[in-house]
Amino acid sequence: MENVGRIINNIKVLYVEDEEITRIVTKKILKKVVGKLFIAKDGQEGFELFRKYRPDIVITDLRMPILDGIGMIKKIRDFDQECGIIINTEVEDMDYILKSVDIGIDKYVLKPIEQEEMLESLQNVLFKVIKRKKDKNKLYEILKLSKEEKKKIEDEIKVKVPSFIKQSTGKGPRDVQVFCGGSVIEVRIYDVLTPMEKVLLDDKNNLILVEYYRKLFYKQIHNQLVNLVKAIIKTEIIISKININVLENMEQIVFEIKFDETFKLNYL
Repeated sequence: MENVGRIINNIKVLYVEDEEITRIVTKKILKKVVGKLFIAKDGQEGFELFRKYRPDIVITDLRMPILDGIGMIKKIRDFDQECGIIINTEVEDMDYILKSVDIGIDKYVLKPIEQEEMLESLQNVLFKVIKRKKDKNKLYEILKLSKEEKKKIEDEIKVKVPSFIKQSTGKGPRDVQVFCGGSVIEVRIYDVLTPMEKVLLDDKNNLILVEYYRKLFYKQIHNQLVNLVKAIIKTEIIISKININVLENMEQIVFEIKFDETFKLNYL
């Protein structure tokens, strides 16, 4: 337990809470036990701090203005699947708690929280974070690329994926970013909506309809897209995630090396 305590003393924690008194009390508790502490007053500020500092563990309320805890957690999980997430909320937030379990929290604790319970929660979640990072690093050992090989793959994907999308829809993206690391290739596509889809979005009631069209499009081209990237990296891969953000006109496709049959498609 002493070793775990020393590790906790060096971790980065993001605490998100809109209620001032609760924030002040919990801040005092956390400052005693963690290495670096970042404080946010709502989910939007919390997500911005997360992207900037990439904390090891996030502790958050659920009911908050601007962006609630559920929305923030979804955004965080799009960026990071290894960090720990603890929700600290009220008893009557049971519906919110159930929703948060579905999007990847590690633990929930009820308000008010005492120092002993906070320390125990941090320890339990830290074990999960360490295990996830170890498992991920094992996967990363399977595919090691030099800087030159990585850049060559990224550059080829930047050329071929937009060309393929343009051939399929008649509209190519304005920009494509590719991040290749270990067993994962992430492709971010910007300004990809067709003129017809943009016209539909003039009426915000069509938001769900356009999102449905985009999901359907990717399901139809799924095999071709996999084969295209597989030919570039010369390794068996799958699409593990597709995120579609119609309002920001941005889409994210995550490819992973295919290790076994336990992988499943996750169209969000």
